[in-house]
Amino acid sequence: MKYIEVSGKMSSEDGRVCDEFGNPVINPIMFRTAATQFSYIQHKIDVEVKQEEKMRCKACVSPCMYCHFDVIFKLYRFKSARSGHFKSLYEDAVIVSDAKMNKYVEKINKLKPQKGFDNCGNSTYKAGKENTSRHRTQDETGLGSACCRHGVVLVTANLKTGENYRVVNFFQHFLWTLGYVYFCYDVICNYEKFLKDLVKVSEQHELHEEWLRMSQEMTGFLSVLHGKTHTWDCQVDNNGRWREWACASLGEEQEQVFSRFARYGLVTKHMSPASRNDHLSEMVEYHNKEKDDGMDYALVKRAKKANFKQAETEKKLARLLSKRGLTEEDLPGVLSKLQDLSNQKKRNEGDSDIKNSQLSVVTLTEEKKVDDSPEEKKEKKIPNSFKADLEGLYMTAAWARKMMNKYGDTTAERDKFRFKMQEANAKAAALMTLINNQSTYQITKEMFSTGAFPWNETVESILS
Repeated sequence: MKYIEVSGKMSSEDGRVCDEFGNPVINPIMFRTAATQFSYIQHKIDVEVKQEEKMRCKACVSPCMYCHFDVIFKLYRFKSARSGHFKSLYEDAVIVSDAKMNKYVEKINKLKPQKGFDNCGNSTYKAGKENTSRHRTQDETGLGSACCRHGVVLVTANLKTGENYRVVNFFQHFLWTLGYVYFCYDVICNYEKFLKDLVKVSEQHELHEEWLRMSQEMTGFLSVLHGKTHTWDCQVDNNGRWREWACASLGEEQEQVFSRFARYGLVTKHMSPASRNDHLSEMVEYHNKEKDDGMDYALVKRAKKANFKQAETEKKLARLLSKRGLTEEDLPGVLSKLQDLSNQKKRNEGDSDIKNSQLSVVTLTEEKKVDDSPEEKKEKKIPNSFKADLEGLYMTAAWARKMMNKYGDTTAERDKFRFKMQEANAKAAALMTLINNQSTYQITKEMFSTGAFPWNETVESILS
């Protein structure tokens, strides 16, 4: 409105028509309609005349390695907002139509009914629940989106319910048709179980072959930050950093895109469905155009940063290997042993022998033997429950921070998650003081804020 006000004042100063009271005349509704029509004409010229692909990344060449899916719930629309009588100009050129999404989800619902929450260890995730009371006043509850490692949005769709695996499967199927190899998702461990079950119950279904190939050709990718809240065996199986050609992908690229998209929620929640669809379509295309225009500079910058990080990482790896008396040739054996222990834990879930087993470098490499120094023996006397409690408090604070950024649309919702963070930080401060007094560990606030605890640098603590 301020833009319209300033434009009207400039028009009146240039001698254009004013109303009977001398005020500049710019109709906000007509101005918005004209702006949308102009943007749509530019879109048609780019797509039909210039043959541009607005929803593709030019830097992702075959085989396309990595994509990340997530949902932003700040881009909702109230049921009380006007419905309007106009149709969307962009239709499904940018945002997938609700009819297409509902048709796909309905096919899955006939094969596999919806259930409640899913969890990984002690962590519970809302991605497994479809309907919640917090969405009862909303027509569109959010916007699902997937992007590549360069931050280019590849596909978007409106959500009518909460985030669930049927919606995730729709996005993965779309990305699979584009040729992407790694599929990053916050709860990839439970989603892959859902996909395997779906393949089993759909043997006679028309999409069975596609789902089967998709499960074989695409690999799950657990984000680095969100993966900290998962159990250790889940991190071993799905750790994105251990994927070949994953490079420095964090698994948070879509979150970076949403940090920009979130500001549009202040206006889209009161729009009609057609106006909201056009407004968000313009937003996505403008974002992709900016990414495309700056792609050359971004790739060169990433290459320079990768060279710098490679040198730093090699030095850090050399220090860790020297500390443990290992070589780089031992690392594949360490990873293989970790994967075996992870599979063993899954086969013997709840078996106390696995939880109480002592994992050492000797069992990992079967070649190296490292004698514990008196200082290390003193460190091991600290109760494992202290370590687990502090790691759990870090996970709680990290979860609350992520949920505040994702769901904190109002002050009340932000305060709720902010209180959880403050509560976890207060308990962690007391626990860190206790650990520092009873052991040689010196835990700092920086360690707690990043989750990089000193006992995680040793292999022995994996099962502690």
